[in-house]
Amino acid sequence: MVRSLALVIFVAPFSTFAQQLLDISPIFGYSSSVSFPLSSETTSKSTAKVIPSVTLRIAAGVRYDEDQVIEFHYSRQSSTIKFDGLHAVSPVFSNQSIIEQFLVDFTHEFVLDEPIAVRPFVVASVGMTRITAAGESSNGFAFGIGAGIKWFPVKWFGIRAQGQWLPTLIDPKIKTLICAGGCVAAVGGKLASQANISVGPIFSF
Repeated sequence: MVRSLALVIFVAPFSTFAQQLLDISPIFGYSSSVSFPLSSETTSKSTAKVIPSVTLRIAAGVRYDEDQVIEFHYSRQSSTIKFDGLHAVSPVFSNQSIIEQFLVDFTHEFVLDEPIAVRPFVVASVGMTRITAAGESSNGFAFGIGAGIKWFPVKWFGIRAQGQWLPTLIDPKIKTLICAGGCVAAVGGKLASQANISVGPIFSF
């Protein structure tokens, strides 16, 4: 009896998990500019600004309830970062940059009576942002909130569109951006905010 009960307790979570749907979404988006102040020994006022550009994302998650989804998503934005006011180089210096985000998304969907195929949703995210410029990388704690809508014409396929605010906390003690020509600029501590809009298909298994 005890062995049977232990077996049920052990197997039940895996059986429940196996019944859940797996959602996979390749997502195409557009991210706004993001600016943050810089400080160095040679400058008093300067800023770094990432130019708006296209963002590519992939998300995969488990629908553990009818209206609840937990996803992991990775995004990559290739852009140009401009340094304004760095006298160690030119007054306006630009360099290629890559912004990567590793986030866990907690999504709540609102199930409508009519139309049943349409589901508005809200999402909260937490994770890490990595900014790479001139061969140097800087990591920061990231979080976000957003909302959107999903449309499922059939059970296994849908389309999603959403907007999200994704700020990153920059730590002034350890975060640096290295620009060409020997300029070293420490990033000032603050939230570097960025907005993103995106759309993509949903494949449910």
